[in-house]
Amino acid sequence: MDGKDKYRVLFEDAPFVIMILDENAVVEEVNPAITDWLGYEISGFTGKSFEQLPGLLDAVDYSTIVENDNTFYVRFQSIDKQIKTGKVSKQNILRKGLPAKTALYIQDVGELLTERRKQHLLKQFVVNIYNSPAKTTIILDDRNTIVKINDNAVRLLARKRKEVIGQPVSRFLNLDKQALSALRRNSGKPEQLETTLCGTKGEEVPILLKLSKIHHSGKSFSFLCILDISDRKKIENQLKRSEERFRQLSENNDEVFWIADTEDIWHITYISPAFETIWGISPDELYKNPRIWRETIYQKDREYVEIQLQRFFKKQQKLDIKYRITHKDGTLRWVWNKGFYIHTGKGKQRQAAGIIQDITLQQYMQEALMETSNKYKNLFELVSEAILVVHPRTYSIVEANRAACQMFKYGYDELPGISLTTLAVNPEEMQEALRQSPQQQAIRIHHKTKDRHIFPATFLSSRVRIENEDFLLCSIRDISDQIENEKKILKAILAAEERERKRIAADIHDEIGPALSGIMMYVNKIIDPETPPALEKQLKEYLREIINKTIRRTKNISISLMPNLLTEYGVPKAINNFCRQINSLNEVNINFHYNKNFRLEEDIEINVYRILIELIHNSLKHSGATRIDIELKKTKTGLQIDFRDNGSGFDLQKILQENNGLGLRNILSRIRSIHGEYLFESQDNKGIHFTITLKTNTRV
Repeated sequence: MDGKDKYRVLFEDAPFVIMILDENAVVEEVNPAITDWLGYEISGFTGKSFEQLPGLLDAVDYSTIVENDNTFYVRFQSIDKQIKTGKVSKQNILRKGLPAKTALYIQDVGELLTERRKQHLLKQFVVNIYNSPAKTTIILDDRNTIVKINDNAVRLLARKRKEVIGQPVSRFLNLDKQALSALRRNSGKPEQLETTLCGTKGEEVPILLKLSKIHHSGKSFSFLCILDISDRKKIENQLKRSEERFRQLSENNDEVFWIADTEDIWHITYISPAFETIWGISPDELYKNPRIWRETIYQKDREYVEIQLQRFFKKQQKLDIKYRITHKDGTLRWVWNKGFYIHTGKGKQRQAAGIIQDITLQQYMQEALMETSNKYKNLFELVSEAILVVHPRTYSIVEANRAACQMFKYGYDELPGISLTTLAVNPEEMQEALRQSPQQQAIRIHHKTKDRHIFPATFLSSRVRIENEDFLLCSIRDISDQIENEKKILKAILAAEERERKRIAADIHDEIGPALSGIMMYVNKIIDPETPPALEKQLKEYLREIINKTIRRTKNISISLMPNLLTEYGVPKAINNFCRQINSLNEVNINFHYNKNFRLEEDIEINVYRILIELIHNSLKHSGATRIDIELKKTKTGLQIDFRDNGSGFDLQKILQENNGLGLRNILSRIRSIHGEYLFESQDNKGIHFTITLKTNTRV
């Protein structure tokens, strides 16, 4: 049987009543002797204050029980209506030097045991405690010399019994003046104090020393019970460190930590210094006037806050509220108050506590975000292009804007839930396009409306994240008009090419043909035997001149079709040569610059060359320009072309809308064919500025 069990046996089998009270004089335990003495069940006593015990006839002051060291008498009426008088002795159980619990020993003075019986019981009680392995016991004589120790004391002192017996107790225990004075006093009152004993390695072991006096055979002995409180001290030190960390945390945290009285929702028992940062009111001001908290709550939010606090305190429901408060400087702030309950110890009522955050900035940001969200929603609805939000796995439409409903001729509440693939003429083609998202460029897919009308459209999709979920954002543009325009442009290009062919044929017919006929005539005359020598010589000179002119004209026609410099050396060399030829006529000054020579893919080189030649021809024919500036700039990602003139200028969109300017349409078509982008600027009588950007591979 261990020490704990022996104590329980002693408690249960004691012939007198033993009652354990907490610091509020509430009975925590009572042994069965109470039933034998008064007849009441034990359950009728536990949980009640001493003043409310069943059958108690005398009013007992609380201080009499806890603070008064003297014995006192009480009277009870037993369950069978008999008056019982009890002599009450008490012993305080200390915690941190303060009374934490009280042990009451109640003896029936109406049936006192004989003195011998009392001495026998006391001796037996002392012997049981002395022999208990749960207690470390040392007995001293009147000179404070150790005369007897139990086995547990031998283990605690870590010395042999013979090394301890006969030695002064001060050799092993650190006894101050208070302890020595208690040993000298011949008092029957039990005393206790905290001190240390010397370990075998010189270390100090904290102990709780309980001292009482016993008398035997006319001699006085000191009875010492020693309790090793090393673990308790460690816990106390840890608790102190925890309390210190809590204090530092609460005092240096931006959040307000509060503890409140559960009886009054506005009575704050503790609040951290951060309260002054958020409210502008010091904690001391709040302690003096707890109602300040309520008064700082914004008037429109006050009723809501009070209702939530009442639910929290009375029904112990979760507290999680956001409301506005007025700072001491008059500014309005948003706070987030989260409350919870904490346990302060066994048998004690829970305390209400909470944390308050200043969320003014977050709230304003949330409102700004909401405003931005509404703006984007309005933009989503009012944009002229059809926009669909599509689920990435099922391809079902989640949301559609007004333009999409109008394009597909569905009601606003009809499109959501429909699979996007059902809107395509070829669903497999649409599925493939969706699987390839996000796409870098738009693809053409034929779609169909609710009434089965088919139309061509460009389709572009990208992945977006909305409220932590992935979706596809699809943009669909009806290109029926664009295709019609492309057909017109293609027709114009074919017409221009046909005119070019006719021009070339006319040049050959009108210039090369007659020249060749003349050459043939001169050759026939020269080989005629009857031609005089002088005429033959003259004819040869004419023939040489005609042949040279024909060669030059043929070269010019060839250059206009495909310059040799273009095929051999690239665009910069070919354009530079063309500009030199124009400058030689002294009609217009063309300044051509390029940062380095480079080569492009053959079809791109031809289109760039044709675009620049067409721009030069337009400036020469229509603008009345006297100066043209052209710059070719090789970049890391491709090529940039800058074309300027100082001519009359023109409105590009107006010319295109009026279906004029086939040359301009040809230029724009060529730019699109090589995936280029352009920027056009023009002012009346200040010329034009054409910027063309190509993202293509260039090589030096």
